[in-house]
Amino acid sequence: MRAILRGVEIRLTMQKIPGNPPHKIVQAVGGQVLLLEDDLLLAKYFGQMLGAVGVEDVLIAHDNNAAIDLINNSNIVAAFVDIGMKLGTSEKTAQVLVEHAIPFAFVSGQPLSDPLKRAFPDAIVLIKPARKAQMEATLQALGYKAVVE
Repeated sequence: MRAILRGVEIRLTMQKIPGNPPHKIVQAVGGQVLLLEDDLLLAKYFGQMLGAVGVEDVLIAHDNNAAIDLINNSNIVAAFVDIGMKLGTSEKTAQVLVEHAIPFAFVSGQPLSDPLKRAFPDAIVLIKPARKAQMEATLQALGYKAVVE
């Protein structure tokens, strides 16, 4: 898994999440998934969960600027966007995703605020803490396909 931290790309080690049966191998066929999360521990956790449900290429950004740079320079096919950032909201990133026609889900511990509901009326919202089944369902709703061998 790759992460972009202050413009520097690093690799994160994927770890097997307990409870994944060893006979079930999931392989993503859909492309890169962006994860915008400003909390480093939550970013690693969500990145590992995405890996566990079959996403092989997760790009992690910790702020709007890094996320927008990845959107403009990568092959992102879906995104998970944390709503509440330490320095504001992720509305800028969401708008760029809409402009690029990239499906995304907001991730939050709370429902969308009224201004975000008006700006993104059809937005999918994944409520934290998300479980594996919720991640799989959200990826499916975003049109991301994974194959089970």
